Amino acid sequence: MRVVSTEKVDEGKFYAKIKDPQWLERRRKAVNCEKQRKESQDPQLRQQFQVTKQLTKTLKMSTNQVVVVPYPGRGHINPLLNLCHLLTSKLNQHNYHTTIFTVVVTEEWLGFLSQNQVQSNVQFVTIPNVLPSEHNRGSDMITFLAAVKNNMKGPFEDVLDKMEVKVTLIVADATMMWPFEVANERNIPVAAYFPMSGQMFSVMHHVDLLESNNQLYADVSGLVCFLFS
Repeated sequence: MRVVSTEKVDEGKFYAKIKDPQWLERRRKAVNCEKQRKESQDPQLRQQFQVTKQLTKTLKMSTNQVVVVPYPGRGHINPLLNLCHLLTSKLNQHNYHTTIFTVVVTEEWLGFLSQNQVQSNVQFVTIPNVLPSEHNRGSDMITFLAAVKNNMKGPFEDVLDKMEVKVTLIVADATMMWPFEVANERNIPVAAYFPMSGQMFSVMHHVDLLESNNQLYADVSGLVCFLFS
């Protein structure tokens, strides 16, 4: 026979309790302890618990993380974000497989980006502001380019060291060399992303070929120079 208490409940005290975080935490722990006690006594529940634990482990192992490293410029970051959104909509169509895209930007650049339009499987991590500010970088582009080349590699490696989910791929802007060095040092597959047109890529590729074959610079000392006013 079940005995039901006829004691009147003080609604004010009851609602005060359920709004108290400490009371809610104690209640949660009590419920979990009771659940674990029942699971340990019931073989069927114990088996279900083991299956759930194994499924959780499998889901974690099936999560792929792609780290995306754009060049710190508007014409590079925005197209790469669009690519991430396109890829995540294609890759994350099945519940048993998840791919997350982690985009690495400076703290300043994170403030420029609208995160309301970012899909759930696209996230940002930041490195310190090791570059000249975006607001006045045009006044000294040489210093900015040198900072991109020399100052970002160390903070990027610190970010990789702190990641909990294994990095399965790095997608890096092809205009920077250090992401590819880091990927090779850590044996992580890496893909190059080139945000400009195919024609521009072809020009840069062939200029590099000409320079490597010592054909880029021609001797024009004997040519006549015409000046037009």
